[in-house]
Amino acid sequence: MALLWLTAFPKDTHFKHIDDIDQCSLFMAMPPHPHPSDPFSERNFHVAIWNEDLIELHERGHVTGIDRTITARGWRRRQLDKLSKGPLFYETADGTLHEIDRRRYEEGYDDEDPYSVEVSREGIAVSTSGRAYIASVLRKTAEDFSLLSSRVPPLLKLGYFDIAVREACVSLEWQIKSTIGSSLWGNQLADAFIAQVRASGLFIDSFVKILRAKVRTAFKFIRNDYAHNLRDMDEITCKALLLRLSSVKRDLDEVCGELGK
Repeated sequence: MALLWLTAFPKDTHFKHIDDIDQCSLFMAMPPHPHPSDPFSERNFHVAIWNEDLIELHERGHVTGIDRTITARGWRRRQLDKLSKGPLFYETADGTLHEIDRRRYEEGYDDEDPYSVEVSREGIAVSTSGRAYIASVLRKTAEDFSLLSSRVPPLLKLGYFDIAVREACVSLEWQIKSTIGSSLWGNQLADAFIAQVRASGLFIDSFVKILRAKVRTAFKFIRNDYAHNLRDMDEITCKALLLRLSSVKRDLDEVCGELGK
């Protein structure tokens, strides 16, 4: 799945490592990066990948840009190095400060097996072998892209990959317009839709946040790019994008159905 989402971006896109989240690494797509000075801005495009998957992709040669793997102890030491070089303290409930023993802070961490990775300054990118591998996987997919539009499968079969993606995006946009009765389009439509979903109170906040990220990506990154530009696209990128759009479509069917009641 990690490789699938990475190949949904244009070929040769690099992904800059910006943070560690538990056992995941967070990357920002470069480009587009409307707010490079604020990597965590919600207007940037992020991909979170399990470290275990990253290590496997690196070992298989499916991604470039990983300098080396590091153990759990090495990862913990790297996290400590980001902090102040002076004494560190933690505060207990009674307000007492206790100094942290850096050496003990590393105890209990494995120092043999790979746990995480060190990423180059340029970031990671999908390699030629990675694209070849995901192509073999996508050729076997049984996904019915008619979910997006009855026109998508014929366009895909004819090799009109960019038009197939464009058609899928138009279908999603029309579904949202029809549901909320709006004449807006693009990013403004996506924002208006999410605002109405949130105001309905029908969905928990975590779901709305995930839906917002999905819809924004579909509009800002996919719809806007392919609606206003002529893009060369191979079958790998096309199917990866259609799979992502299919995920958005299933969520929209659920949400729009509830809003329409």
